[in-house]
Amino acid sequence: MFRSTLILTAGSVALSLLAKRAHAESANAQVSLNQPSVQLSGLPEGRPTKNYFELGLLGGLLFPSKDHELQDRNHQPFDSPVPELGMRAGFYPLAYLGVEAEGTAGPTKTAGTKTESGKAAGLWGVRFQAILQLPAEHLTPFLVLGAGGLGAGSTATGTDVDPALHFGAGAKWSLDDFVAARLDVRDNMSQKNAATANTPAHHPEVQLSLTFTLDLRQQPVVPMPAPDADKDGKEEPPHRI
Repeated sequence: MFRSTLILTAGSVALSLLAKRAHAESANAQVSLNQPSVQLSGLPEGRPTKNYFELGLLGGLLFPSKDHELQDRNHQPFDSPVPELGMRAGFYPLAYLGVEAEGTAGPTKTAGTKTESGKAAGLWGVRFQAILQLPAEHLTPFLVLGAGGLGAGSTATGTDVDPALHFGAGAKWSLDDFVAARLDVRDNMSQKNAATANTPAHHPEVQLSLTFTLDLRQQPVVPMPAPDADKDGKEEPPHRI
């Protein structure tokens, strides 16, 4: 319990430091009346820097703890690692700060017993998280901290969903202004089997995803050129009926 508290405290301090830097940067940024957003130094001109969305397709590996409590009748460990697929959606009100939701699922088997082979099983997760990042032209490191639910089901263990906390770090590599590759390394924590309340079981996880940025800023309207039928460089007078 002390180790998990220490880890969460360290993660919270790191997130707080990044949040203070993001606040200082946004306070110092000057927005002109005719610009839709602030352009941060070092970033390509076409990349959005606030009020944008990200959508991601992800694959990864989950390493479920043998001491999980994801059962409603019999406890059995799951084979590890568990291959998983999922989707992620995020909103970034600032270039440094965002909120995300994601869902993942993957097939596995129970470890079985001396007299019975393992049964087919599935693990899934739903998470909500805050993300703080340091945007750059190509490589953007970040930290995440969040909560959600971790679930599992099989004929041997039954079906169960436990609350879970998670924290981690990673990086995005921009392929262009709107597409990036992303790597996440995390630890998921849920209730430990046959232990006192709030004793965590740890489920490490690695994710690799492809992220797409949706820029919903209103683009400036380019006025149509004035009519010039005789190509003399002068605007034609209005026709009278």
